[in-house]
Amino acid sequence: MNKSKKLVIVATLIISICSQWLVTYSRPTATHVALPAGEIRSEAQLRSEASLYDAAINDIRKGTSIKLDTANDLKAATALLNKAIPNLRFNRSKLIVSGMSDTTFVGAVKERTRDAKSTEEFARALAGDQNEILKLNGATALQSRLARSLDADVTLIRSVSDRLKKAADAVKAKTNANHAGSRSYLSSETTTSPTPPGILLDIITLQLVAIAVVVQPAIFLVLVGTGLGSTLVIVGAAVLVAKIIGNVATDKGRDKLAECEDSAQKNFNDCMATANAFDFVIVSTYCTAAYLASAAACLVA
Repeated sequence: MNKSKKLVIVATLIISICSQWLVTYSRPTATHVALPAGEIRSEAQLRSEASLYDAAINDIRKGTSIKLDTANDLKAATALLNKAIPNLRFNRSKLIVSGMSDTTFVGAVKERTRDAKSTEEFARALAGDQNEILKLNGATALQSRLARSLDADVTLIRSVSDRLKKAADAVKAKTNANHAGSRSYLSSETTTSPTPPGILLDIITLQLVAIAVVVQPAIFLVLVGTGLGSTLVIVGAAVLVAKIIGNVATDKGRDKLAECEDSAQKNFNDCMATANAFDFVIVSTYCTAAYLASAAACLVA
């Protein structure tokens, strides 16, 4: 078989596989439909996850004032924080739920997708450039508000991480124990610096698209070529679909935030596994401080 024929076969297989992948997400053709179960989070699930995120932030906020003078104080603080940190992975759900409460933006989404034709036009525009979402009434104001909220959470988490490290240093100094090298378990990610505004805005822009998809599921169906009677796959849609799935999906469609959190969790577990080689309370506090800092970095990954 010559080279050109092989290329044709490979190309045909790729197109076939991609087409099957797109079709698996949904079959409905109605304008207002439920998104495929098992892939896209329901509004109820998003709200539940947002509540978990809020609870985590509230517990982490206690770390700004909780007593950290003794080893027992550190044990209590790390127990509280270690329980809260894993739920920070639901930040995207929190952002989406917050955006859904913005009546101006939600109303603009519904108006922009008032019928099949306008919905398809909007989906095509988004596939070409996700910044098209910013043209909707109220979008830039919502983008700014959500970016400030995310930045505030990241700043809070980093401040608690820094406070925990300093407290561990102070308690270690008081005990005069030999912990040579124990602080080396802190990852390089624990260094804090302001998040560039552009990164925050880029993250939030995608969240606005995700909000629009939750508000009007037909947008997603058009993007995957199964909605409103469309059989054409929109050029550029695959990339946007992958991003949407990553931000509004169950664990089957994991996004960068979830992957980053998994890595942070693994590093934390590895750090804790070595804690007994030194003073467990001190080193475990350093582990938690590093875990917090890594979690903060994940939110803006």
